[in-house]
Formats: sequence, C-alpha cells, structure tokens
Amino acid sequence: MLTGTYAFREQGTGIAPPNAPAIIKPGTETVASLLQGAGYKTAVIGKWHLGLGGEDGPDWNGELKPGPLEIGFDTCFLLPTTNDRVPQVYVHDHHVENLDPADPLWVGNKKPSPEHPTGITHRDTLKMDWSHGHNATIHNGISRIGFYTGGHAARFRDEDLADKWVEKSVEFIEQNKDENFFLFFAAHDIHVPRIPHERFQGKTSLGLRGDSIIELDWCVGELTKTLDRLGLAENTLVVFCSD
Repeated sequence: MLTGTYAFREQGTGIAPPNAPAIIKPGTETVASLLQGAGYKTAVIGKWHLGLGGEDGPDWNGELKPGPLEIGFDTCFLLPTTNDRVPQVYVHDHHVENLDPADPLWVGNKKPSPEHPTGITHRDTLKMDWSHGHNATIHNGISRIGFYTGGHAARFRDEDLADKWVEKSVEFIEQNKDENFFLFFAAHDIHVPRIPHERFQGKTSLGLRGDSIIELDWCVGELTKTLDRLGLAENTLVVFCSD
C-alpha cells in the first residue's frame, strides 16, 4: 500500500520477526514521500510491521533508523512490530519512548535465561491463553512471539493502545490543521492479541473480537469528529482499507 509493490515480489519480505531490519529501503518512493515532496506534513501512527534499522536490525537502545522517517514520513509514533510479537514499547521517531538507559531493552529469538517466564512454563498465569506459537515472553498476562527483557518504563498496556494512537493522531491533525497533511493511521484492533480497552469489553455478543471491532469503529469516529471540529472534513480525503 505504501509502495505500490506487492511484498511477495521482494526477497526478505515475509512475516517480519521482532528484530527485522527495515524492509522498505531509503530511497524507495512511497505515498508518504510523494506527498512530502508536494509539501504535505506526513505521519504514521500505529502498527508498523515493516522492520527498523539497517542490515543488523534495530538498535533498541539507540537510534532506530532507517525507518519511516527515511521513506517520507516527518514523524512517527509506532508499535514497532505487531502486538503478538515483542517488544511492547512505543517508538517515537528514532527512539523507544520513555526508555530508561539504566534498564536497557534486549530483544531476541532465544530464551535469555532458564528461569525466564514464558507462555509454556507459566501458562496458568496468563489472562489470555496462547495458540500458534504465541508462547514466549509474557507481558501484561499475554505471551508473545519472541523474547525480551528490560525497558520496563517504556512498556505499554495492551488495553491502552487505541487511546494512545487516537491521542497522537488528534495531536498531529491539530498541529497541522492549517497545512496539507497525510496521516497513515495503522490500527491494531482486529489483530491478535485482541485486548480492547475495558470500556469496550463485553459491549458485543461476539467476544473480544467483536469488542475490538467496536473499538476500531470508535477510533475512526474520533478522527472524523476531529476533522469536523476543525472544519477540515469537506476538504479531507479519508480512505479506510484492510488486508
């Protein structure tokens, strides 16, 4: 969607692991870079499952580049992978948000120590049971794909993802209301693990999947209400799509 090129046409573009390097290389033309070149302010906020960093992958405790800012975005606020993969932190532009240098973040594909809790060894402690290999490091009562340690001050709560992304998106729209802007809002709601905010849980008869769709609907509504409030709706193109 960003490049106009099907991912399967390029090598190394399978389902990216937690430590995947940037899949879209600097210099690649994207929707964002085209609009940036035309004077638009550009942002991506939400799920980013396209890798970060050079060939060696992301430097979680340093600069996370190349990434969105190298392919046409002026700013980004990301879940760096998908939420069923580690780590559960936000990335703001080139750095992990709120990372304490005294508690460095480590991400890997092997258990860091024999006593490290996982979905297999501590299954009885989970608030959501695992399936399809989502059984490594546990965070917020949910086991994930991959392992990580540290970065405790930077970790988020799954239930708060949608609120945070709406907050950051509204902030971007308000800051650029007098400019041409492009916002790529990449929702995570219907991707596993589906853990909507508590105020949406139980709102449907379809379990957490249905509740997550309600949360996604709320997100879209908050963004369109912001456009209305700022008098931008009639001059803004809103495209909603899904894979």
